[in-house]
Amino acid sequence: MYMATCWRTVTDGERVNYVPLPGGAMYATLAREFTFTTFCREIICDKLYCYVFTRGDGKTFAALWSTDAPAELRPALPADTRTLSMTGREGTLGTDAITLTHAPIYLISDQSADEVADALETAMLEVAPRFRLAVEPANSPDEVLLYVLNCGSMTSTGQVTVDGGAPQEVTLLPQQTTVVTLPAGKTATLISEGQKHAIKINGSQDKTSIIKLSKIFPIKNFSNTVLAYLISTKILFAKSLFVIAYISLLAS
Repeated sequence: MYMATCWRTVTDGERVNYVPLPGGAMYATLAREFTFTTFCREIICDKLYCYVFTRGDGKTFAALWSTDAPAELRPALPADTRTLSMTGREGTLGTDAITLTHAPIYLISDQSADEVADALETAMLEVAPRFRLAVEPANSPDEVLLYVLNCGSMTSTGQVTVDGGAPQEVTLLPQQTTVVTLPAGKTATLISEGQKHAIKINGSQDKTSIIKLSKIFPIKNFSNTVLAYLISTKILFAKSLFVIAYISLLAS
């Protein structure tokens, strides 16, 4: 399977030649840069993903991509931070934004893994929603159900109010939806991580958003579950990024 995605065979009489495919460049790039790495941190902000590692030579290696629309990041990292496309095209971060797409992009930095991870997480939070909210009527006509999806990779705490009433403390687990029962009113408000999120309460809620938040997001999707397993086995994770990159190329 891997040979079929890396090489194409071309026959010349009795001689067989192997012509490298884009998948071969992807695999070679990742194998070269990912050698002797140690996993440091996972960062998930809605549909943006980042995995940070420390390499054997002391440099920090980060892989980033988006599973949705392209997103532009402006991380506070040195301008000479190396950038690599999934096929190995080199560049430097400079002062321009980096665009995250379905195709992974790699960053190599002399800064520590924690410094790089903090800078990338801050940049991701600037462009990705921290929380997603949906609301629907409860069984009682005097109550509503508020669904709060924590799009980040860290547990958060906050307060929920209705029309400025008494606050209700909530704990929001990463990548999971918390359901809060609230008294009926006009507007539900969540305050967490220094941000304020409000949603109107009425009888015409978007059922699609409610279904997504209440049934799909609380259960990590299959690809994320597999990815988490692959991270625990570094060699397989390298192959997984290669497969992700190759599929992204085929889909483009």
